[in-house]
Amino acid sequence: MVAADIWLPRDAKVFVTGHGLEPVGAMFVSGREGNMMALEKLSSVSFMPALSALIKVSSLCNSSTLVECDGEWYGVGDATEVALTVLAKKARLGTSSLPPSLPPSLPPLLPPSLPPLLPSSPCFD
Repeated sequence: MVAADIWLPRDAKVFVTGHGLEPVGAMFVSGREGNMMALEKLSSVSFMPALSALIKVSSLCNSSTLVECDGEWYGVGDATEVALTVLAKKARLGTSSLPPSLPPSLPPLLPPSLPPLLPSSPCFD
């Protein structure tokens, strides 16, 4: 699962590019200008307060983790939360970029009887 489109107030839509869980991609915004649709690459989400707030909240209300191992990206946690974590990292608004005064995310609480969530690999041993 990945976040590919974001709908914002006033007919704005943000398209998110990228591949899989890799936290690399671009964001393009379209908005109505008369009868034309304008498509513009976002260099920063900071000038769009609604988008910035949405991504920050998605990052803070989230207990997933994104892990890179041998060039592959793995998500740990709920698939929706992993998709939002990838989105936040693409926008450079992951939890590591937020002010330290905010409370840290708590790790997910899993019963010890569950099988490992990560694939078998030397990176996760």
